[in-house]
Amino acid sequence: MPSVDAMRYRLHNIIFVDLALLVPLLAGAAVVCAIGIGESELYVNNDETRHAMTGVFVADALRDMPLGGPAEYAREYYGRYPALGLVHWPPLFYAVEGIGFLLGGVSVVTAKAVVIFFMLVFVLYFYRLLALCFSRAVAFAATALALLTPQVVYYGRAVMLEVPALAMCTAAAYYFYRALGEKKRWPALACGIFLTAALLTKQHAAYLLPFFAVYAVLSGRVKELLTARWIAPVLIVLVLAGGYYSFALSTHGSTLLKDAVGGGAAAGDWTWYLRTLPKQIGSRDNPYAWPSMAVSGAALLALAGSVVWCALRTKENTAAGSGDSPESTSWPPRRVVGAALRNSGTV
Repeated sequence: MPSVDAMRYRLHNIIFVDLALLVPLLAGAAVVCAIGIGESELYVNNDETRHAMTGVFVADALRDMPLGGPAEYAREYYGRYPALGLVHWPPLFYAVEGIGFLLGGVSVVTAKAVVIFFMLVFVLYFYRLLALCFSRAVAFAATALALLTPQVVYYGRAVMLEVPALAMCTAAAYYFYRALGEKKRWPALACGIFLTAALLTKQHAAYLLPFFAVYAVLSGRVKELLTARWIAPVLIVLVLAGGYYSFALSTHGSTLLKDAVGGGAAAGDWTWYLRTLPKQIGSRDNPYAWPSMAVSGAALLALAGSVVWCALRTKENTAAGSGDSPESTSWPPRRVVGAALRNSGTV
């Protein structure tokens, strides 16, 4: 059996390598999103101003604490500042943004800094998910490529809900994958919390529900979803997210559904990325357009291939009778951590 010092050295090496790969990714994402953060106004799709102003409303509400009549307070506020997104969009981002305004003051910089915070959350969990499924090298390369895609950069610099929703969805997917491979309760609980957070950030996060179900079927892990450790996560989702959407649909139903579903999928939707990339990067005459498009295309292919390969690999392992053991789906490996703690007298 390896010595205690060898165990500790290995554990420290694991943590050091992950930090050495994550720090430049996090720093790069922050720099890319923060360049010129205070040089532009809010203009994206007319929604950016509403997202910022709703955060201001939350900050004012937290400061005023209108516990006696919150509905009347909201109506009077809307009468003075008719640029709010209450009910039309879920409340979680505005809660975080409102706290940000209380701490950093009401400004465009503060609003965009909140989005950068969510971008860092996305980078962290995207890296951890791919490191769990593949390797650190794949996780680092795929995360770097994802950060170079035009839409990620574009929405990472705008006060919109896309990046916050992406961050919460990625975290939920990470813990869902861990929960299927581990017997502990906390990954399933974390999955329920982040799934609720995703649903309370943007309506479109509802795609996670069929995605989780399909992934469980393809990987042969449906029985894992029928255990008692999923009761608490399901209750969290039903009470918090379900409660909000019951209220939202009863007061704002038709508009909410139209915004979430749209008018139906058109044939052009399937080629949206191919048509949008040149516009985001620049004209075709731009000498930097085609190299950037190649990198962006590689990132999209890597992301799609990762999801398919991961599901197929899990299915093959399950069919072979091995499956993904808790040792293989936790990082750092629990055997290393447990041995180090036992030998040090901590447990």
